[in-house]
Order: sequence, then C-alpha cells, then structure tokens
Amino acid sequence: MSTGLSLPSGNSGFVIPNFSKENIKTFDLSGWRKSTPEEIFKETQEKAQRAENEAKANDPNMLAEYRAVKAHTVFRQGGVIVGAIFRDGQTIFTNNLNGVAMRVLDEARGLPPEMQRNFIAGALMKRAPGIIEERYGETGWSPSRGSIYDNFNKKP
Repeated sequence: MSTGLSLPSGNSGFVIPNFSKENIKTFDLSGWRKSTPEEIFKETQEKAQRAENEAKANDPNMLAEYRAVKAHTVFRQGGVIVGAIFRDGQTIFTNNLNGVAMRVLDEARGLPPEMQRNFIAGALMKRAPGIIEERYGETGWSPSRGSIYDNFNKKP
C-alpha cells in the first residue's frame, strides 16, 4: 500500500507521492573496507602530484617555455592555419582535419620522433585535399606554438 508523506508543518503543502517502506533506497556497505596505509599514501602522493602539475601549468615561465616550442610543419587551408606538428611531437588540428589526423597518428605510432613527424606531414598531404603544407623541419626558424595557437583557425 502506497501513501503520501507530508512534510512537517510549514511545508507549504508539499507531499512526497508514492512513499512507502518498499521504495526507500538502501546502500549495501558490505563491500566497503577501510583504506590501507599504502593506499592512503598513494592517494596523498597523487593529490600532491596533481597540485604540483596545476602549479606548473600556471607558472608563467613554464607557459612561456611551452609557447616557445617551434613548429615542424604548419598546415593551411584557404590561408587559415588548420593544423600543426611541433618539434616536441605534439600536434593540433581543426575538427575538419582531426579525423584524418587521428588515423595518421595511429599509423605513425612506434616510429622514432623525427621520422614520426615527417611521416605524419607526408601522409596528411596525401589524404587531405586542399591542404597547403609549410614544412620547417627540425632546426632553423619556424613559427612558435604560441603564435600558431594565437592564429589557429582564424581568417587572415
């Protein structure tokens, strides 16, 4: 038998419909156990590492170093930057190029870093029509990650 549960006086007439002992949720705590000292230590270490990583991510020197990494290859379509491969191996692509790029990145996995960057650049040029490649290579002048991010996917 199901009834309504009225809240204490001053409740503005609210009622919880279909209230009964049968539809009250209970929690099974039988599988729960107290954390071991090793688990507590590991969790504390992980929290400290996350805090340290967050502090590094907000460190102006680390951010400047990250943005200073040079491009290996920049991809343009209609004069707009739609992708880049950086000398540290990281990549960035627009949604239009992302599907093709993900397949190419999978194929390049396991190659040495310099070969990997060249393979990705070459494969994208074959599979993404209308893309113009600006390949700078491993040394010499090239735009920085910061300047590419600032101009990424923006009309010229």
